[in-house]
Amino acid sequence: FFLGTQRGGIQEALDAFDVLKKEGFLDLLAKYPTPDIGNPLKIQHRGYSFTNRYIRHIYLYGLFDRHLKARLPKNTVIMDIGSSYGIFSSIVKREGEDSHHVLVDLSGQLILANYYLGKLFPRAKIAGFKEVGQAGRINRAFIEQYDFVLIPTSMYQMIEGNSVDLVTNFISLSEMSRCWFNTYIRSEVFKTAPFLFVVNRYDAYPTYQNNITILDYHLENYDPILMRTCPFLQYYYRSFLLLGYKRVNYPSQFFQFIGSKAKSEEMEKWKSDQYQRMLEKI
Repeated sequence: FFLGTQRGGIQEALDAFDVLKKEGFLDLLAKYPTPDIGNPLKIQHRGYSFTNRYIRHIYLYGLFDRHLKARLPKNTVIMDIGSSYGIFSSIVKREGEDSHHVLVDLSGQLILANYYLGKLFPRAKIAGFKEVGQAGRINRAFIEQYDFVLIPTSMYQMIEGNSVDLVTNFISLSEMSRCWFNTYIRSEVFKTAPFLFVVNRYDAYPTYQNNITILDYHLENYDPILMRTCPFLQYYYRSFLLLGYKRVNYPSQFFQFIGSKAKSEEMEKWKSDQYQRMLEKI
């Protein structure tokens, strides 16, 4: 009663908790409960502590751990587009201390990231706006000097190709204008990254009028490691009457995709088997 409109968000978080349980990721939530930094409204449920946003990133890290971690090199470099204040990057960093992270977002979000990551990792080397601006160009050698590199959207074009091993984006690419979507998708750093991990809408319409669909990501350029509908973000809760709320389906569900540009023998065999099955049906 006293939480008002926050009740819907809490119910979303409890639904997310059930997804974590089904996927076998509760051990990660136990290992990394939501930090107290920023004094967030945390939900206490069955001995676990989390927020709605944080628990989603635990799920994303679970997928990363299951499908990507072993494929990435030591001292891996990961670029998160639309990073906000760095929840996903921070979890990966806690599991892999030798990793390096490039966070791309609006300046205001990166100021929060600097604070959040600085509190969580007091000894971390963080390249802020000053270091990035003075560098002129951002390449892998520059990134590997730091634990976290904060890149404002206005400086994104400074990042050179072949600088990162993995590009991630969660939700925000489908929310951008077509101009900014193309800026990221067509950049050299995006195109040369060996791995891609995205969760976005199948179709941005009608929530957004940018005409972006799953076809615009050109996932055919990758060998799929994981491709399915995301069990999160299928619906949300809207306040209803005085104390209630009702579940509302999103106009478009979200896909989750992990892919590799490397032609592994395992993937080539899978494609060959699929082709053989197609011939048998003809």
